[in-house]
Amino acid sequence: MATWRLTIRYDGARYKGWQRLGKEDGESTIQGKLEAVFFTLCGEEILVTGSGRTDAGVHALAQAAHFRTTASLSSQSILAHAARYLPDDIAVTAAEEADDRFHARYQVKEKIYLYRLDTGLWPDPFERKYAWHIPEPLDFKSMARAAQDLLGEHDFSAFTTMKSKKKSYVKRLKSVDIEKDPNKESIVYIRLVADGFLHNMVRIIVGTLIEVGREERDAHSLSGLLDGGLRSDAGPTAPAKGLFLERAVYTGSEQNEEGPLKKINMTSEPGIF
Repeated sequence: MATWRLTIRYDGARYKGWQRLGKEDGESTIQGKLEAVFFTLCGEEILVTGSGRTDAGVHALAQAAHFRTTASLSSQSILAHAARYLPDDIAVTAAEEADDRFHARYQVKEKIYLYRLDTGLWPDPFERKYAWHIPEPLDFKSMARAAQDLLGEHDFSAFTTMKSKKKSYVKRLKSVDIEKDPNKESIVYIRLVADGFLHNMVRIIVGTLIEVGREERDAHSLSGLLDGGLRSDAGPTAPAKGLFLERAVYTGSEQNEEGPLKKINMTSEPGIF
């Protein structure tokens, strides 16, 4: 039995999300599509386990996953088969044999999500599936200030639609950065790093920060939503189309540098990047 670790990139616009809830919805989920393709490669039922369960309409730049099989495979055979049989909106970009103990979900150290905003006066038709269009001016300085109050380990009950008495609502949010795409003036990213995220947590944080940017919410009020706050007190859930799972980080993985995006300085003048 071999364990294969995958890196997967996908456009989630036409899918119900990552998780296959049953055989009948396999064709409408990322997991279902992958398992069907790898069944034809391995000749046996395959379970593909991802680092997390992205929601309907959410995209991934580098989703991590693994599967186990008794078939004799190589990285080249996996990549070639995936490229040939997967639909154009799903791609396996890396495959490597991993230690038998590797688990894509349970061994995640942290996850990084990006949320894309289209801040142009008119919506860009080429961004309509990949960004939330916000035409009015946003106070990015206030948004960055508000985000700082969310950092650390807290009960994020106010920032999730999850309803469970068994699961913990406590997560450690490590950073929230607002960054501008240097190649496209109208595109702004909100990047969030945490040890894990609750259902819809990123989208609700973004929706709440947008209220701050629109001056509909005080920049110093977000701390009051933590550790016992109510979902009804936080902002709206941002549209799924702007959300991307950038990558999952595992123990021993190298950290990427800040990258090409220019961070919005909290001490700069509002609107200046």
